[in-house]
Amino acid sequence: MALSNSFLLQDVKILTGTATIDRGFVHVLDGKIAQIGPGDLPTPLNGTLPVILRPGGTSLSFGVTTVCDMQNDLETNGNLKRLADDPATKSIYADFKFAGSGALVHGGWRLQVLEKELSNVPCSDHLINQIVSKWTILSRPEEADPFTKK
Repeated sequence: MALSNSFLLQDVKILTGTATIDRGFVHVLDGKIAQIGPGDLPTPLNGTLPVILRPGGTSLSFGVTTVCDMQNDLETNGNLKRLADDPATKSIYADFKFAGSGALVHGGWRLQVLEKELSNVPCSDHLINQIVSKWTILSRPEEADPFTKK
C-alpha cells in the first residue's frame, strides 16, 4: 500500500502561535498543511481522506509542531534541543530547530535598537543587560571567523 501525503488529523490540540484549539483538525494536502480549525473538518473531504486520530495529541515526529527560533543564546538553544531530542521527553516537547546565534559588535545596531525601543520601559538598562549578557560580543574583526565556526 502506497503512503499518502494527504490525510486528516482529528481530535488534536493545535497551538497556532496566537491561540490554542483544544480539539481540532489538521488537513494535510500533498504534504503541506492546507487547513486547521476547531472540531471536525467541515467539508465533503471528511470521510474521503485517511484519518489519524490523536486525542489531545500535539507532538508529531514528522515536525508539524516545530519551534524554529531565529535568534537566541546558544545555551538556551542547546537546552531546548536536548529536551526535544531526549527519548524520555520527546513526546511532550515540539521538535526544535534554530537558525544559529548571532553576535553583537560593541555599539552595534542591536544594542542601539534595544535602547531606543525600551527607552520608556522602567529598569530598561537592567532588562537590556539581561538580554545582551547572553550574546557573544565581538571586539575585533578577527574574532568573527572563529565565532562562525562554533
